[in-house]
Amino acid sequence: MSPPAEMPSTEQHVLVVADGDVPARASLDAAWPGWADGVATVIAADGGLARARAVGLDPGLLVGDLDSLDPTLLADAEAAGLPIPALPRRRMRATLSSRCWRRSSPAQPA
Repeated sequence: MSPPAEMPSTEQHVLVVADGDVPARASLDAAWPGWADGVATVIAADGGLARARAVGLDPGLLVGDLDSLDPTLLADAEAAGLPIPALPRRRMRATLSSRCWRRSSPAQPA
């Protein structure tokens, strides 16, 4: 049962931002109104830290092998105390590619 329309939603979710092409914040807001409502935390994956900050998000966690992250941004994140449980390069690639493949392949259950 959903709350009445006049009551704000209390649902929260986690937003994961990866490296790649990310539209400007205004474009995201226009295409997906309310997309940032209820975000409990933002997780940046590698170069996703720069992408998250570019659209005004403040990640609470940085994950990955950090190979696609500008060293200056990494140093700033470390200095700010951002939690960074880095994974070894080979493990990160295997984890992300296998999960993406399983999600997109109808032959493999997720």
